[in-house]
Amino acid sequence: KEVYLSLDKCYSQVVMLMKDMRAVNDLEELFELPLSAHDSVKEVEQDLVLLKAVWDTVCMVDCVFTSWKNTLWSDIKTDEVLDEVNNISSQLKKIPKKANPNALPNALPVPAFVRDATPNA
Repeated sequence: KEVYLSLDKCYSQVVMLMKDMRAVNDLEELFELPLSAHDSVKEVEQDLVLLKAVWDTVCMVDCVFTSWKNTLWSDIKTDEVLDEVNNISSQLKKIPKKANPNALPNALPVPAFVRDATPNA
């Protein structure tokens, strides 16, 4: 939950910055100055949205694996497990390539089962 609180706090700060940047653009327009692009603020907003999507996926995978830890071998229903693995795989494939951990500097190693399940990772 702390992660989501931090994400919300950062996002609200970015929203305030975007509001300020619109006000600056209005003044630039009023005085017939070239409009500032404010690309870095827009990029931070996109990164926060992407980070939340990645974190949502991490939480989903963690919940699934935590629930499996308490399952006895005799209670395993392979069809349900396979369906859940396929669901996780499809969720991982939906994450934009920009969030690909192999593309990030100093990235943590991706577990083999995740890499095998997602050919584009």
